[in-house]
Amino acid sequence: EVACYFSHRSAWQRIIDTKTPTLILEDDALLSKCVPELLKSFTSKKNVDLINLEVSGRKKIISKVGENITCNSKLFRLYQDRYGAAGYILWPSGAKKLLEHESLNGIGLADAHIASCYSIKSYQVEPAAIIQLEQCDNYNVKIPYIKALIISTVSQAQNPKGSFSFWIKRFSAQLKLALHAAKILNKNPSRRLININVDDF
Repeated sequence: EVACYFSHRSAWQRIIDTKTPTLILEDDALLSKCVPELLKSFTSKKNVDLINLEVSGRKKIISKVGENITCNSKLFRLYQDRYGAAGYILWPSGAKKLLEHESLNGIGLADAHIASCYSIKSYQVEPAAIIQLEQCDNYNVKIPYIKALIISTVSQAQNPKGSFSFWIKRFSAQLKLALHAAKILNKNPSRRLININVDDF
């Protein structure tokens, strides 16, 4: 998990150094045929820090109205996404905010770090254009690779879930999440699952 975070972090730093929006992918990301067209359409996109292309099997909090974009897709304002970092486009402005967030809060799981950085202006593509291999069965997407590839080779972590410090951090994270959720209520968002188009995969 630490290595995964620093892999993402390395990409964030590269985005800052090159001043170029970049698609970041984890090794188990399955891309739809729409990804190249979507990337082209976002080349000149302004006033955005991050665009999430992934579906994760969990509900997200997004705007009720989306902007029509290429490939019969829509782009929704993403207010809260707690799971998954397998495929997202990050702008230099967003990369800087993620590193600033690290300097204040330390490191964590990559997706949790992104989700807890509330200063980022994020958007969600629907139908989602990226899915992790482990999610394919949940969305009836035929996996083009042997299932052995999606099984982790890392042994189960021995997390200190019984420790006092663990529960303090857990409570603090949940409290921040609740406060953020209350803050965005005035935007009249929608909390729902993100759809995919199975035929695109």
